[in-house]
Amino acid sequence: GTNKKWITFNDLESHRKKAAFVLDHQLGGIGAFSIDQDDYQGYANLGPYPFLWAVVDILRPESKYIDFSVPVQLVPADACPYSGNVSDPSCPNCFVECQ
Repeated sequence: GTNKKWITFNDLESHRKKAAFVLDHQLGGIGAFSIDQDDYQGYANLGPYPFLWAVVDILRPESKYIDFSVPVQLVPADACPYSGNVSDPSCPNCFVECQ
Protein backbone atom coordinates (compact mmCIF):
# COMPACT_ATOMS: atom_id res chain seq x y z
CA GLY A 1 0.00 0.00 0.00
CA THR A 2 0.96 3.60 -0.36
CA ASN A 3 0.81 6.37 2.16
CA LYS A 4 0.12 9.13 -0.33
CA LYS A 5 -2.18 11.83 0.93
CA TRP A 6 -3.97 14.63 -0.85
CA ILE A 7 -4.64 17.75 1.14
CA THR A 8 -6.53 20.68 -0.30
CA PHE A 9 -7.47 24.06 1.06
CA ASN A 10 -10.53 25.96 -0.10
CA ASP A 11 -11.23 29.60 0.55
CA LEU A 12 -11.79 32.60 -1.72
CA GLU A 13 -8.12 33.59 -1.78
CA SER A 14 -6.90 30.08 -2.65
CA HIS A 15 -9.39 29.89 -5.52
CA ARG A 16 -8.24 33.29 -6.80
CA LYS A 17 -4.60 32.18 -6.66
CA LYS A 18 -5.37 28.94 -8.49
CA ALA A 19 -7.15 30.89 -11.25
CA ALA A 20 -4.26 33.38 -11.47
CA PHE A 21 -1.84 30.44 -11.81
CA VAL A 22 -3.88 29.22 -14.80
CA LEU A 23 -3.63 32.65 -16.44
CA ASP A 24 0.05 33.16 -15.60
CA HIS A 25 0.99 29.81 -17.12
CA GLN A 26 -1.38 30.16 -20.09
CA LEU A 27 -3.12 26.89 -19.26
CA GLY A 28 -6.26 25.85 -21.11
CA GLY A 29 -8.64 26.13 -18.18
CA ILE A 30 -9.42 24.98 -14.70
CA GLY A 31 -11.55 22.11 -13.41
CA ALA A 32 -13.66 21.90 -10.30
CA PHE A 33 -13.62 18.57 -8.52
CA SER A 34 -16.96 19.19 -6.88
CA ILE A 35 -19.04 22.36 -6.69
CA ASP A 36 -21.58 20.88 -4.28
CA GLN A 37 -19.37 22.04 -1.41
CA ASP A 38 -19.50 25.64 -2.62
CA ASP A 39 -22.00 27.85 -0.80
CA TYR A 40 -24.64 27.52 -3.51
CA GLN A 41 -27.37 28.97 -1.29
CA GLY A 42 -25.35 32.00 -0.20
CA TYR A 43 -25.39 31.31 3.55
CA ALA A 44 -22.13 33.27 4.03
CA ASN A 45 -23.69 36.42 2.50
CA LEU A 46 -21.25 36.28 -0.45
CA GLY A 47 -23.90 35.35 -3.00
CA PRO A 48 -24.38 31.89 -4.45
CA TYR A 49 -21.30 29.94 -5.52
CA PRO A 50 -18.62 32.30 -4.12
CA PHE A 51 -15.74 29.89 -4.90
CA LEU A 52 -16.86 29.44 -8.49
CA TRP A 53 -17.33 33.18 -8.97
CA ALA A 54 -13.89 33.90 -7.47
CA VAL A 55 -12.43 31.80 -10.31
CA VAL A 56 -14.70 33.31 -12.97
CA ASP A 57 -13.81 36.85 -11.83
CA ILE A 58 -10.11 36.11 -12.48
CA LEU A 59 -10.46 34.10 -15.69
CA ARG A 60 -13.25 36.16 -17.27
CA PRO A 61 -13.50 39.53 -15.54
CA GLU A 62 -15.91 40.78 -18.19
CA SER A 63 -18.53 38.19 -17.15
CA LYS A 64 -21.72 39.51 -15.70
CA TYR A 65 -23.26 38.12 -12.55
CA ILE A 66 -25.67 35.32 -13.37
CA ASP A 67 -28.49 34.67 -10.95
CA PHE A 68 -28.46 30.95 -10.20
CA SER A 69 -31.25 31.19 -7.68
CA VAL A 70 -34.32 29.13 -8.33
CA PRO A 71 -37.51 28.84 -6.31
CA VAL A 72 -37.43 26.16 -3.63
CA GLN A 73 -39.83 23.32 -4.31
CA LEU A 74 -40.63 20.68 -1.74
CA VAL A 75 -40.53 17.09 -2.90
CA PRO A 76 -41.85 13.96 -1.19
CA ALA A 77 -39.37 12.28 1.14
CA ASP A 78 -39.44 9.09 -0.94
CA ALA A 79 -38.02 11.08 -3.88
CA CYS A 80 -34.69 11.21 -2.03
CA PRO A 81 -32.74 7.96 -2.29
CA TYR A 82 -29.93 9.42 -0.15
CA SER A 83 -28.81 12.67 1.52
CA GLY A 84 -27.16 15.28 -0.67
CA ASN A 85 -27.79 16.68 -4.12
CA VAL A 86 -29.86 14.34 -6.28
CA SER A 87 -30.51 14.99 -9.98
CA ASP A 88 -34.08 15.55 -11.08
CA PRO A 89 -34.86 13.17 -13.97
CA SER A 90 -37.54 15.52 -15.32
CA CYS A 91 -35.13 18.47 -15.53
CA PRO A 92 -31.58 17.82 -16.81
CA ASN A 93 -30.14 20.96 -15.16
CA CYS A 94 -32.01 20.65 -11.85
CA PHE A 95 -31.05 19.07 -8.56
CA VAL A 96 -32.92 18.33 -5.36
CA GLU A 97 -31.20 18.86 -2.01
CA CYS A 98 -32.10 15.83 0.10
CA GLN A 99 -31.55 15.73 3.84
